[in-house]
Amino acid sequence: MNDQAAHIAWKTNAWKDAGMVSGYAQRMAERSGWNVLKNHVETRIFERFACGSDVLDIGIGTGRASLPLARRGYNVTGIDSSQAMLDKCRELAGPVPITLLPGDVARLPLPNDSFDTVMALNTFAHFPHWREILKEWVRVVRPGGRVIFDVYSLDHDIAYARAVGKPAEYGVSHFAPKDVGSFFLRLPIDELVSFADELGFTISAVVPYGVFFGRAGFNHFLTGGAVSGFSWDRLLSWVSVDPKLFELFVFLEEEIVARTTSETASRYMAVFDRRADSQANSRWLERNAEYAGELRGGLTADLLAARGGADAPKMRERLSNLLAHEPCMYALARIALANLAWRWPIRYHDFLEESQCRVLERVLQAGRHDAQMLELLSELGKVDALGARWTHEGVPLVTLLSYDAASEILDRAFDAFSPASGISARG
Repeated sequence: MNDQAAHIAWKTNAWKDAGMVSGYAQRMAERSGWNVLKNHVETRIFERFACGSDVLDIGIGTGRASLPLARRGYNVTGIDSSQAMLDKCRELAGPVPITLLPGDVARLPLPNDSFDTVMALNTFAHFPHWREILKEWVRVVRPGGRVIFDVYSLDHDIAYARAVGKPAEYGVSHFAPKDVGSFFLRLPIDELVSFADELGFTISAVVPYGVFFGRAGFNHFLTGGAVSGFSWDRLLSWVSVDPKLFELFVFLEEEIVARTTSETASRYMAVFDRRADSQANSRWLERNAEYAGELRGGLTADLLAARGGADAPKMRERLSNLLAHEPCMYALARIALANLAWRWPIRYHDFLEESQCRVLERVLQAGRHDAQMLELLSELGKVDALGARWTHEGVPLVTLLSYDAASEILDRAFDAFSPASGISARG
C-alpha cells in the first residue's frame, strides 16, 4: 500500500470506535470556551450559503452542521464512513427526519445530479486526494447547485513567510504536516479556483475564519503574542458565560475577518456554484489578489467597505456599544498588543469612538515601551564585556535582574509610570 492510500485509510477509519464518537459528541455539545464560538461561526456560514431544498452533508459526523438545517425544513442526507457516527447522529436528530447512509467521501452511494447543496464541515481538509473528491462531489450536485467546504489556507502560510522576510517556500515547508495525524490539507485559493474552473464550478464566495478560536484554529501572525497560549484560551472560555464577549468575537469573525482574504486566517470556507464561467473566476481571482495587496498596507474602514462590503457607520456603532463592556475592551486591547509585533497599521479611529481610542492608545504606548525595554535588555546581555561582568559563578544576572531593570528603564527612559500615564509599575 502506498503512502497516500495508507493515509486515506487511516483518516477514513479513525472515527469508527463508538467510545471515541461518544466523547467527540460530548465535546461538541459542550457550551464552553472556544468550542461554542467555533461551532457558531461555522454553522452560520452553512446557514447563510445553503441553497435549494435537498442538502447532502458529507462526513456528517454527529450532524452539527446539517441538523440545524434539517430542523428548519431542509431535506438532509448524511454520509459518513463511520457507522458509530451515523448512529450518534440519528440519536441526536430525535424526531427530525434525516436520511443517513454509510459511504466514502470519494465514492458516494448516490445518483447524479441529486442535491441542491453539497456541504462538508471539517472533512475535506483531512484527505490528500482532494481533486478526486471534488470530481465526485460535482457529480451529485445539480446544475446551478452549490458545494460548500472548509480547507486550510496556504496563502496564510505564505503571507506569514513574506511578513518575516522569508521566501514563499518557507511558508510551504515550515508548516507542512510531519505525519498523518497532523495532516490538514493546505491550498492556495488560486489553485483551488483553477481546478474548480475545470470542473465547471464558478466561485461564489471565500470566507476566511478562525482567527480567534484559540487552539481550535491558529493565526501565524498572532502566535506567541497576547492572543495565544493558555491565558488567551482562558479569556476565550468566558464567551460561554458572557454574552457581550461572545458577541464581540462573533463580530470580529463575521464582520471583519470574513470580509478580508485567504491571507488573513489559517482556514477559509469555499463556496462554489455548479455553473461554468471561467471569465467570472478570472475576474474574481484578479480582484482578490488586488484586495490582498491593499490589505498588506493596513486595515481601514474605507477599504473594508469598498472591497468587503462592510457598512462602516453600523460597524462603528455596534463596536462602540460592545466596548462599553469592560471585558470586551480588555480583549480588544490584547488583540491590539499582539498586532504591535507585526507593525500592520490599523486605523482604530475608523472603528472606535474617540474616548475608546484614547484608552487603546495608552495600552499600545505601554506595549511599545515594553517592547523597546525588552529589546534593550536583550542586547545588554549580548555585549561581551557586560555579559562577562553581569554573571556570578556562571549565572547570567541580566536575566535575574530583568524585572527591576525593566521598571527602572521604563520609568527613567520613557516616564512610563508618571501619574499622567495611568500605568502602575507594580500592577
